[in-house]
Amino acid sequence: MTRHRLLPLQICVVLAAAAVRLLAPGGLAVMMLLSFGLVPLLLLAPLLVATLALPRGRVGVPALAAFALTDVALLVFAWTFPDSGDTPNEIAVPLARLLRLGDALGPHDRFIAGYDVTGGVLSLIGYAGLAAYAVCAIATAILVLRTRRTRHSAPAT
Repeated sequence: MTRHRLLPLQICVVLAAAAVRLLAPGGLAVMMLLSFGLVPLLLLAPLLVATLALPRGRVGVPALAAFALTDVALLVFAWTFPDSGDTPNEIAVPLARLLRLGDALGPHDRFIAGYDVTGGVLSLIGYAGLAAYAVCAIATAILVLRTRRTRHSAPAT
């Protein structure tokens, strides 16, 4: 795969993750909207830097694997990270809303109980997804920057 094909794919993953997060009508969604995109930009910065720093031409298998892991972690985070509601016991999780999981609170099934098993498991997966995304995104950025530096400093033959 070339950089030219990887860039639109990464843009689609980032836009999909942002759209999914807007399905959870809590504080994080409000912060995303009121910050004029600054919060999502900070969260997505390592992935964007890695994508833009890719050297021209073919992308190596290690870099593709790193991007794939980062994308999966980002989407797991986006679908399962809990967003708080008005009370401490209610959370909004996009996956729970889509699949109608958990004890629904309120008339529109926007929030589920954070204290039940489903809410707890989804919260745990969401926090693990956030941690995995942070580690993968930073590792991917470092890998790409090292690859770029190695290609630029290699002697021409």
